[in-house]
Amino acid sequence: MVVSGDPPSEEPFVFSLTIYPSGNVVDSVSFMGMGEPLANPKIFNAISVLTDPQLVGLSARRMSISTIGIIPGLVKLTELHPQANVAYSLHSPFPEEWEKIMPIQKVYPFAKVFDVLDDRIKRTGRR
Repeated sequence: MVVSGDPPSEEPFVFSLTIYPSGNVVDSVSFMGMGEPLANPKIFNAISVLTDPQLVGLSARRMSISTIGIIPGLVKLTELHPQANVAYSLHSPFPEEWEKIMPIQKVYPFAKVFDVLDDRIKRTGRR
């Protein structure tokens, strides 16, 4: 199944869903290991398509988005898809060390990301 969910004026977002010959069904999706998902605005469209009962029909609770903490993306994800799971890629529990490994810390500081994640938990009731 190939689905495009963007208006014709935009570059199309296309993904394919493989149904295995063995009859196994895809029952969960993880966005990780392919670049920062929340840096790609089309992630929200992908989640919408995957959760649409007329298309793929997966539960948002069966989706996990791994992120380095792009704050605007986390806020938008909470607004549009509050039931999707978020995995925060910490890389190190020490902010000074994390900043060396992940320079994004300078743009989205550790403490502010945790504030946004705490707010997400309060709003959604999901950890």
